[in-house]
Amino acid sequence: MKIFFSAGDPSGDINCAKIIALLKRKYPDVEFGGLGGDAMKKEGFVSDFEFSQFNKMGYWEVVKNLSFFLSAQKEFIQKMKNKKPDVLVCVDFSGFNKKLVVAANELGIKVLWFIAPMIWFWKKKKYIEFFQKHPAYIACIFPFEPQHWKPKISSVSFVGNPLFENFDYFSLPPKRAINLQKKFNLALIAGSRAQEVKKMLPFMTDCALALKNIYGENMKIVVSKTAYLPQELYETAKKSGAEFEADFNKILQTANVALVTSGTASLQTGLAEIPHIVLYKTSPLSFLIYNLIAKKRKYVIGLSNIVAQKQIVPEFIQRKMVVKNVVLSLRKIIENPDEYENIAQNLRNLRGLFGNKKASEEVVKLIGEMVEN
Repeated sequence: MKIFFSAGDPSGDINCAKIIALLKRKYPDVEFGGLGGDAMKKEGFVSDFEFSQFNKMGYWEVVKNLSFFLSAQKEFIQKMKNKKPDVLVCVDFSGFNKKLVVAANELGIKVLWFIAPMIWFWKKKKYIEFFQKHPAYIACIFPFEPQHWKPKISSVSFVGNPLFENFDYFSLPPKRAINLQKKFNLALIAGSRAQEVKKMLPFMTDCALALKNIYGENMKIVVSKTAYLPQELYETAKKSGAEFEADFNKILQTANVALVTSGTASLQTGLAEIPHIVLYKTSPLSFLIYNLIAKKRKYVIGLSNIVAQKQIVPEFIQRKMVVKNVVLSLRKIIENPDEYENIAQNLRNLRGLFGNKKASEEVVKLIGEMVEN
């Protein structure tokens, strides 16, 4: 059995690591190829590409590096021609992976797309037409997603969310309202990419310092630090007296409130029942396109809100990211016990929406069926 993966961002890398490990246990002779990162490598995956070069965000950032991505696509397709894998597993990263799907179909290679494109947000017609023409099995990680694909795309299912395999959210004690006479932790979760941290952490730090002036030593600032990112990205926060934590699970266990960059971390924070505010800022071009898509939606960036289909936590996007406004919103959560516990309860309810499927087991099962059939 020969399986190629195309996982070009940190969350995809982490989410595929357990799949790699399970495949090796179930199929000892399995061979791998394609694109993956450190988490996958620890489980025995050998990447044909330098993973760090692929971590670009936003439309403008990708356009600036377009020649690199086109060259990498061409090289990836050539490797598929040479090694003829049984299955290509594309993980999110649609701008890069769609061309690989086309090539795999032409080569007679079966395709599993893990972490479905967000057609519930945008480009529904475009993606459905694409997969009607270039078939792939769509493995969704949110329970509401399959209904957006069916009946036009029949090879689709909810496989569970990999976040539940990386952390036991159900073991966490219920969050209680903050006692301002005691110490509490404010987590700053800026993201896992250099671009995210560079844009978001200085703003988060300004908000944290404004709150520090109010709550003094009773509030501890804890910054989520991504181990493989340059230290200089965190210098501003370091000067504020913040503590740093590279183990994100510890942050989920100890944070009372948080400022979080939009993305997977915002859902992790929500599943951990931590009242938080979601922030998002990108290049002017990226935001222009994003705003055209999102302008009619009440909640657009907070995954906890999106999964719950209602507003649970506040969202601040682009120009609305003003320190004074964010601080005021967070103070309402910190200082109002009813507000805090209402948010915590709504976040707690999110967990039940995902059921008990294990994404890695479901994906390995699908890969096995695709190879056998």
